[in-house]
Amino acid sequence: MKPKALYCRICDGDGHLRGRFEAGTAHRIDEEHVGFQHLKITTYTPENQPDLQIDMHTSVLDLKTRILSSQERTTIQRADFNIAGDSVQFDTNTRTGRLIGNVKMVITDQSHLTAKPNESE
Repeated sequence: MKPKALYCRICDGDGHLRGRFEAGTAHRIDEEHVGFQHLKITTYTPENQPDLQIDMHTSVLDLKTRILSSQERTTIQRADFNIAGDSVQFDTNTRTGRLIGNVKMVITDQSHLTAKPNESE
């Protein structure tokens, strides 16, 4: 069977948009795994605003654990930072991930880091 492009919206139990998958191609590897090429994931805040943009060249989703992994350079962007690493594991349930190897982070909005502490003298 020829791989096909995939567009998928993920909503929570209340119907709120939690994420969107866009893949150049998707194919079933076996009963428990789906492979993706050129995967772009967008996660959304509870207010339905875009939060994270995750770009993976080649990745695999484990349907049992719901962990998406890639052994290739992956980039994650948010309004205030960009981070990239040589491989990634992203838990689609908890929306947490782990970048491994040659991790580089660029903080683009440092305002929350340089806020002055309360002056109460």
